[in-house]
Amino acid sequence: MKINFTKQEYKNLLDILYIADWITSAFDETGDSKMAAYDQVTQKLLSHAKDFGFEDYVEHDKSNGRYYPSRQFEDETTAQGIIDEYDNDTFWDELAHRLAQRDMEVKYGREQLNKMSMAQVMEEMSIIEDAYNNEFEETGLLKVNLVGLQK
Repeated sequence: MKINFTKQEYKNLLDILYIADWITSAFDETGDSKMAAYDQVTQKLLSHAKDFGFEDYVEHDKSNGRYYPSRQFEDETTAQGIIDEYDNDTFWDELAHRLAQRDMEVKYGREQLNKMSMAQVMEEMSIIEDAYNNEFEETGLLKVNLVGLQK
């Protein structure tokens, strides 16, 4: 099978590859072999950057034969901005969600939570998450403190 890309489509594909690579490997310290298949596809697609006129966006390391997004790519495309926005949104979302989970466990205990209907749990969790999200929108982390770690 052959797939044809315009120059703009290939540039968009570079952004997508960069974002996907970040999501799949940014925190992978194990060298997970499940990601090897993704890496092979990424390397194959990056190897064609010169063909599309994007040789400044992809660097080839001759010592290991691998292709990497260049600093120019990171500076000139929207990919890093998308990742930054995603990371920021995920941080606040996860923080509110995990604090709400903690509050529910403190309030009801794990055993009682397991007896509650999913609808009950989700409804109350949503109320607690909304309260945290509202607070974080207003004050950020200013009021977040860990008991016992204060000086």
